[in-house]
Order: sequence, then structure tokens, then C-alpha cells
Amino acid sequence: MFKWLTGLKGLICEWYAPGEKESADRLRMLFSNYNANIIAQLIGGSFWTGMLLLMNADDSFVGTAAMIPYLSYTLQLLSPLLFERFQRRKALIITFRVIYYVVQTAVIALLPLLPMEGQGRLSLLLIFLLLSSGLFALQNPAANVWMLQSLPERVRPAYYSTVNITVNLVCAAVPLLGGRLVDSFKERGMEYEGLLILRLIALALVIFDAALYIGIKEYPYEGSGEKFRIKELILLPLGERRYRMTVLAACIDSFVVCIPGQYHLLYLLNDVQVNYSFISGVNFAVMLVTSLSVIWWKPVLQRWGWMKTYGCGCMLYMVFLIGIAFVQKGTQWIYPVFAILNASCAAPARGLAGAGLPYHNIPQKRRAVYLAAYLSLTNFAAMLGVCFGKYFVSRTGTARVCILGADMGSKQYMCVLAGLLCGVVGLIIMRMGRAEKSPAPGEAQPAAGAPV
Repeated sequence: MFKWLTGLKGLICEWYAPGEKESADRLRMLFSNYNANIIAQLIGGSFWTGMLLLMNADDSFVGTAAMIPYLSYTLQLLSPLLFERFQRRKALIITFRVIYYVVQTAVIALLPLLPMEGQGRLSLLLIFLLLSSGLFALQNPAANVWMLQSLPERVRPAYYSTVNITVNLVCAAVPLLGGRLVDSFKERGMEYEGLLILRLIALALVIFDAALYIGIKEYPYEGSGEKFRIKELILLPLGERRYRMTVLAACIDSFVVCIPGQYHLLYLLNDVQVNYSFISGVNFAVMLVTSLSVIWWKPVLQRWGWMKTYGCGCMLYMVFLIGIAFVQKGTQWIYPVFAILNASCAAPARGLAGAGLPYHNIPQKRRAVYLAAYLSLTNFAAMLGVCFGKYFVSRTGTARVCILGADMGSKQYMCVLAGLLCGVVGLIIMRMGRAEKSPAPGEAQPAAGAPV
């Protein structure tokens, strides 16, 4: 433990210097990351699936709801058309973020109380999801470019390592306490009230998120005020071969890992009938193990680079997807075993390398355009993955197959299929990493605070 703490202290010292403006901004960014992840834990995962089940959503609707955010996030491609016109973007970014979070926490939480038919509430839910996710999508590339001003290449590996190590430690208890709270309300026939309390807590954290963003300094942007055509937004990023390969790697991975969507959580809650505390307890263990494992992946990242490390994580993720397919009533123990195995191998590799992948091989000029293209195309690929998963479940229906003696329904053997595809994708990305000759993480060292 002492060695782990010493390693963590070393990582922090690499990106934080007391008294330095950019370091203070990076610290605010770190706390904003914690805050955003806590909000996501309170309103996402099994709690989101539980809210859908309370609103009588069927398998088809769950698939559609999972597609909506990815569909909205493709609007990130249009972000430069709006934000590149402004020399100062902070106020607009924060406004869009606050609206998104208020809708996601408070507005959606109150939908079950509306005096209308169940289908009407579900339709309204999709509309709010679409609108709020669209606003978030428009601000996201601009926000990332803004944050990148205080995050030069020389400190990114250490900063991302710190985020991946500590964010899980900070957030670990959230799903555990949330699951226990909802289960205690559920035992009294008040499951909705328990989920509502979690969303109201998340709403309070939105104020903290806005305060953190207000404190981060914004520098002048290179090329701000330029006008872009939609055609240029697409062709410019794809014209850069090295960045095109980065985008391709992220897209094929996004497609595959999103195939299972929310269906496995739906299977656990509805078919296996595990409670929220079980899933939250597993998530708690996963977060702790992931945090402990990230620190040993940093040397691998520095030696292999972003692409090879990410590809390795994808190959290891195959084991998790195939393993959880065998979870059934009486064999619930399989889920935590493979989840913790994933936390020690695949999750830290994917999380650490994936955090820096959008900026890997990104040109210095017009970064907002390249980042918008990356985020839009990867989310479009993810949406296609969710669409494929929804189509797969609808077409296979109640068909069952026997794999290694386990009787599996469509939601289970879909995980096997996604796992096998994930292994293939991992091999492809690793080959891409071997083929490119680019600086290892941390080699390029633009001046801190330089405009991007």
C-alpha cells in the first residue's frame, strides 16, 4: 500500500505544481471529473434501468433509449460551426451543461408523476433525452478543447493516470450507498421514491459542477472567428492519415462494446432478479480494483503508446463479455468474478489509454474540428452498435442456445458474440499501434497554457 501511495504521489507531482495557474485549473478539472462521475453513478447504470422498468419500458424501448444519446452525440460534428465563432466560449459551454444536467436529473425524475398514459410518458422521456443530449453534444468538443489549454502533452499521461486511479476511489461508495438506499425503499414498495432521492442529490451536485467550470481559466483560441462549411468539418479530419487511423480504431471498438447496451443489466434485474445492492456491491469492488490496477498500467502505456495499450484492453475485455454471459439464477457469483477480473486487466487499460486517444495524433491547428469529428464518428459507431444489439434481441426473441452446458437466452449469447468481436477488434487496434511511428505519451511538450 505504501508503494502504491508513493506512486500516486509521484503521478500528482508530475502534473501539479503549487502556485502555477495551469496546475490550479487541472486540479479543478480533476474535481469536476469526480463530480461528473458521481452524478453519472447516481442516475445511470442499474438505477437508470430501474427507472425504465418502473415506467413499464419493454426490451425494444430500452434499446431505443440507449440509442438516443449516441444519436444526439453525433451533433458534436456541428459544434465548431457554433463555437469557433467566439473568442470566449465559457459562458455558453456552462449554460449548455447546466441545462443538460437539470433535465437528466430533475425533469426526467418527475416524469412518472405526470397524469398521462404510460406510453405518453415514455415518448416524452425520449424527447427530453434527445434535446438534452443534443445540447451536451454541442458543447462537448468545445469544452474538451478548452480543458486541453491547461493540459499539454507532457503532463497528460500522469494526469489521466491520476484521474483513472482516484476517480474510482472517490466514487466507489456512491453506487453502494445508492443501491442500499433504493433497496430499503423498494422493500416498502417505494422504489420510485428511492430513485427520486438519488436524482435530487445529483441535481444538487450540478451547482458544484458549474462552480468548478467557472473557475477554470480560458485562453484565446487559435483560429477563433473562422467559419466552416459542413463539408470541411468532415473532410479536414479524414484528410489527416494518422488521425484518421486513431478515429477508425475508436469507431470499431465503440461499435462492438455497445452491442450489449443496457440489456445485460436488464437481464440481471428482470430475469435473474438480483437486487440493486448486489450490482452496486460489485461496482464498488470493481472501482477499488480498477484504481489499484491503473498505476501498473501507466508504465505499459508509456512503453506501448496509446493505440497498443487500448488494443490490449479491448482484447482483455473479451473475457469479461463472454464470462458474464454465463450468469444465471444460482450462478450469480460468476458476475462479480468476471467483473473484478475485468477491473484488474481490461478496464484500467481501456480507461487510461482511451482518455488520451482523442488527442493522439491530433494536429495543433483547428483542434476543435478534429475533436468534434472524433467524438461524432465514435458516437455514431456506438449508436450503430446499440442498433445492432436491439435488432439482434428483437430477431432472436425467445430462441435459446446451449453453450458449454449453459442454457442461454438472446441477451446472454449476444454477450458471447460481442466478446468474440471485441477480441478481433483488439488485435486490429494493436496492429495499428505497431504500424505507426509516433512519439510515446509525454514526448511532445508544447508550452503550458499555449492556445489551442
